[in-house]
Amino acid sequence: VLADRPLDAFVVFSSIAGVWGSGGQAGYAAANACLDGLVEARRARGLAGTSVAWGPWAEAGMAADAQAAEALRRRGLIALDPER
Repeated sequence: VLADRPLDAFVVFSSIAGVWGSGGQAGYAAANACLDGLVEARRARGLAGTSVAWGPWAEAGMAADAQAAEALRRRGLIALDPER
């Protein structure tokens, strides 16, 4: 991606699903892992690369369900506050 063009930054926005997986969301998890791998490959070649792996958002998305949010909390993962 972008070959060896000099860049100040190369940033992708990923999800923790690429690291932890995401029940019932295999494609979503794989796509996020692919983004993380793309950044890793760039960095291995000495190029700029950062992957920001977001956690779940409170009040929206897959963690909006109270049961899902509680399951994440039991694992120490608190949903991100959209206002912040």
